[in-house]
Amino acid sequence: SSKILARADPSSGAPLLRAEQRSRIDQSRKGPDPMAVQFPEDFRFGVASAACQIEGGYREDGRGASIWDTFCGLDTLGMPGSIWTEEMLAKLGTGGLCPANSAIADPARDSLGATTEDATSFRYTYKSDIEFMRKNGIKHFRMSMSWSRIVPTGFMADGVSESGVNFYKDVFKTMRENGITPLVTLYHWDLPQGLLSAPGPMEHLSKLKFHDETPGYYQGWYSATASEADEPVPRGVDAVVVKEFVNYADFCFKTFTDVKDWSTFNEAWVASKLSSGWGKAPSTAPYLDVDVWPYVAAHNMIIAHALAGEACKKYSLNFSIVNNCDYQHPVDEADEQSKALALALVDAWLGWFMHPIYGIPDGSGGFVHDYPETMKAGQFKLKYLPVFTESEKALLKSSRAALTGIGLNHYGTNLVDAAGNTSNAGKTKMFDNKIPLSYSFENKGIPTAESGWLNMAPWGLRKLLNYIKDTFQSNLPIYITENGCSDGANRGSQGHYDPARVMFYHDYLVEVHKAMKEDGVDVRGYYAWSIFDNYEWEMGYREMFGIMYSDIEYLRSQEDIDRHNKTTKGPKLGEEHPLIHFEGDEKLEIKRQRVSPMIKLPAQSKQKISKRSFLFLKDSCFGDNRTLANPLKYVSLTQLADHPFDSINHEPVVVKP
Repeated sequence: SSKILARADPSSGAPLLRAEQRSRIDQSRKGPDPMAVQFPEDFRFGVASAACQIEGGYREDGRGASIWDTFCGLDTLGMPGSIWTEEMLAKLGTGGLCPANSAIADPARDSLGATTEDATSFRYTYKSDIEFMRKNGIKHFRMSMSWSRIVPTGFMADGVSESGVNFYKDVFKTMRENGITPLVTLYHWDLPQGLLSAPGPMEHLSKLKFHDETPGYYQGWYSATASEADEPVPRGVDAVVVKEFVNYADFCFKTFTDVKDWSTFNEAWVASKLSSGWGKAPSTAPYLDVDVWPYVAAHNMIIAHALAGEACKKYSLNFSIVNNCDYQHPVDEADEQSKALALALVDAWLGWFMHPIYGIPDGSGGFVHDYPETMKAGQFKLKYLPVFTESEKALLKSSRAALTGIGLNHYGTNLVDAAGNTSNAGKTKMFDNKIPLSYSFENKGIPTAESGWLNMAPWGLRKLLNYIKDTFQSNLPIYITENGCSDGANRGSQGHYDPARVMFYHDYLVEVHKAMKEDGVDVRGYYAWSIFDNYEWEMGYREMFGIMYSDIEYLRSQEDIDRHNKTTKGPKLGEEHPLIHFEGDEKLEIKRQRVSPMIKLPAQSKQKISKRSFLFLKDSCFGDNRTLANPLKYVSLTQLADHPFDSINHEPVVVKP
């Protein structure tokens, strides 16, 4: 049969190998396989996480409330910086319960009851988690710090939490002792609630916009004055949140001396755009005009980054910002309009932050620090965009000297058709081009992960890396600080076997290698997102990005429900919980919804299991490994003899202060 790959040698009883198989074996005896994908010895491979998504212990260390604690409906009464008081809740009619944002309960998410309360419990298990990383050869760990665990109200003048500071000091000490280098993000979306006086009753919110920033009227990243035309003018260096961010950054730089690699913001695009009415925290009135307030928030973040860069110059540190972008590719590369739209979409995503912060070459050895031209003029001009003052441009130019690298988070690729010739499938609100998610699959065979926005196309990452090299000509190395995909596994044995993720990592790393070797892109590192299945923001625990499966519970007896409800500080299973629902900036309604008894939540066991993708990365990238393994081994249903259960099982040790 033509399907038989080897035939028996009647003289030996052994199968005869094909010529190419014999050649490959002979070559392996002589030396490295010339066809192997091999990264440089000093290439930085690591794993990534974020404080809000893994720490738990939301009241530990005197931690203050964050906007995500508020958003998911945790009880924050009495916490430093909390927006809620018993009087305010009575006025809203919530029955004394802290309401969740209605976006959590939207049918597309259905995550009411999933909160930041426990996450993966890293606050209590970090020592054994870090030890597990060491045993498996992980030498680089990207993480963030909870601003409100260090500065509970967000205001440095109110004091810092000694317990919170000591926690992070011990995390970094433990990492150093285990040979693991931290890359630390200062802000991964969890603004201290004390810096934003919203949400709340409508009569209060109606006064908040453009109000002087005085107690009770803090505007977070939306801090702005009004122009004569009644348009927002971001306060920039004068914004309370900007000043406090710089205080926080400077404190961290000088306090956590074990950390040499810092970034300011993680995905400012998300923290400004998607957080302003697109389903992420805070998404609150009076900042729900998606054509205006994302750009105010982003402008203030850019200035905060620049000021932090100036502060960083006092120390000998590596410094960057981490931006994200899903590549936008014209469905027809011969169509000039589709090409122009695709470029404009990348400009309005990655360029929105890269152009002002890193600048683009001015032709005479310097850089122009401003928003992309496609955002300011022409057919793709935005309805509203702040203008950098001359002093702000000078600040951006000066702070550029602090930058030592480019952080890039990338997940997928979207097809762009300027003529709108798309399929009849439902459209997504996640992207400005409004392309149906199935369109990418129908036209280019691009599969979608559990996260509906994540269209997996490895070649898109190579194109994006080349865009960065050609557009910014920064002479700075690129670090891919997040890359990964999601699934929706329901049990450990199912979660362990993740063939799509194995192929995702293999194929994306192949494209990174091509960008480096064939295109000359200076990529120095790659961090897999994420180390654990964790709290996936407004999606709760439904979408799982981890290379480690985190045990979950969702099939419960009444006894299980009662046990959970007795101890939780979040919405109670099987009971109604209040939701704060905004219809634009003018109307607020308190709704109620029953929490599903089958909502996915972290299991009491806290057990974690290495997935096949973890094992592929371990054998390819962790430790001293720098050559990609054959992925077929890891998608096989056969148990891997060199990875017995004891080696893939992680039962964290919980240590409470």
